[in-house]
Amino acid sequence: MISRLFPIPSEPQDAAVWWAARIQSDPRRYESDPRFRRWIENPDNTRAWHVMQEQDALLASLSIEVEIREMRKEALEIIGKRKGFAGFKVWNGAIAASLVAAVLGGVFLSSPATDPAAEASGVQVLRFATGQGERRDVDLADGSAIALNSGTAVEVDYSQDRRRIQLLHGQALFRVEKDKNRPFIVQAGDQVITATGTSFDVRVRPDGSVRVLLVEGRVNVKPIKQEGLSRVVPSISAQDLEPGQQLVASAGEGISIITADIERGTAWNRGIIILRNDTLKDAIQEFNRYSSKQIEIDSGQTGSLRISGVFPTTRKEDFLAAVTALHHVEVTETQRGILISEQGSN
Repeated sequence: MISRLFPIPSEPQDAAVWWAARIQSDPRRYESDPRFRRWIENPDNTRAWHVMQEQDALLASLSIEVEIREMRKEALEIIGKRKGFAGFKVWNGAIAASLVAAVLGGVFLSSPATDPAAEASGVQVLRFATGQGERRDVDLADGSAIALNSGTAVEVDYSQDRRRIQLLHGQALFRVEKDKNRPFIVQAGDQVITATGTSFDVRVRPDGSVRVLLVEGRVNVKPIKQEGLSRVVPSISAQDLEPGQQLVASAGEGISIITADIERGTAWNRGIIILRNDTLKDAIQEFNRYSSKQIEIDSGQTGSLRISGVFPTTRKEDFLAAVTALHHVEVTETQRGILISEQGSN
């Protein structure tokens, strides 16, 4: 029904706004939408999307300014008064106007990190995001840093007594500057990770499961919602990790802690994927995180094949060449993407 009322605009810039609004409202649904994958394959659309991402990040960084907050409020009021396709045009225009104002206003407005009004109020909420296939490094005001993997979004909320980050979706590597008076808290899915000075990697998968890999230092992980006796004694459900340990929290499967491979777990931050006797199915899932042109397999038997190696995230052709060299499979270009199948099965 939504598609009939609000068709994808023909102009790349308008379409980028259209997709950004939907991905922000429901990332799991729209980031995997085949229409988005087909749309972004067009070079003009890709450029418009990258510009949109940059403007969105700038708008978020200026969102604490009174002028921007008022602009957003006014735009939302307009949206509430309009319905149907005409309303979409106004909504689209309001977002575009806000983005242009943020870009132009950036010349005159001070950075949130140094703005006196923001410091006086103790409020500092910033949003940073990456599109599919992008990676980004973010330096925070206290000297901490966040590396964002492909398809990731975080919100940073600093105040005088705490440092709080929300990993909305995707994967991020945190390097925390020590501050005993302000704990560094990351909320990811239904888990809360607390650190004072350390380095750790957190990933929220599309199914809602959360993975926390401790690189160095110590972190404490506990669920947001306490159940049973944990509601009375919260420390019962808390887990302290040591370097090299990985915590996995899955809905319905509880929490498990295993010894992890730090080099492999953080390889994405160096632009590579490390495979060590992985199934083809799992390897493909990793590569599909970095490209809109998705790889598929024809059967479960093909997906159970094993592969090892080190491959750049941006060169899936190297991975495909290795697969065809090691196994009796063939690679075929399809309308949907790339198909790996047993030789002679097509």
